[in-house]
Amino acid sequence: MNSSCVKYRQLDKIRRDKYLERGQSLLERFLDQDDVSTHFNFTSHATKRCVERAINTRRLLEIVVADGFAVDCNTDNESIVVHGCEKIEKGKYRHLHVVLQLDTNGPYIEAKVVTVFDPKASSHLYNDSLDFRVCWCQPHELDAWV
Repeated sequence: MNSSCVKYRQLDKIRRDKYLERGQSLLERFLDQDDVSTHFNFTSHATKRCVERAINTRRLLEIVVADGFAVDCNTDNESIVVHGCEKIEKGKYRHLHVVLQLDTNGPYIEAKVVTVFDPKASSHLYNDSLDFRVCWCQPHELDAWV
């Protein structure tokens, strides 16, 4: 109910409504390419975060991005946030947000993972389904990337 949060939440909704379709379209175009795994790389920061957070980098494309959906899009730098779930055991899933920097200038769309995190670790900042942020009065790791 913080007035600053309400203001940012409203501005964020306007921005998401305007650009989210583009983000999903970019994600789908990326995934429709032949041998998509050759166009999927990690920054050193993302690799470090995957190790720290016990996220399997070899399965990230298959598990999270291929079954995920765009929840945010920054058209200034062609980055998207993809929400997906990793199965951890029967009936239990781990939510993940994957920040992808996309390069659309070549013959293929190249995707570089900038960072990966579990939104449940900051669930107080997200809506109940963990797909978009609702609290802006506290800092979040994502603020530095998107």
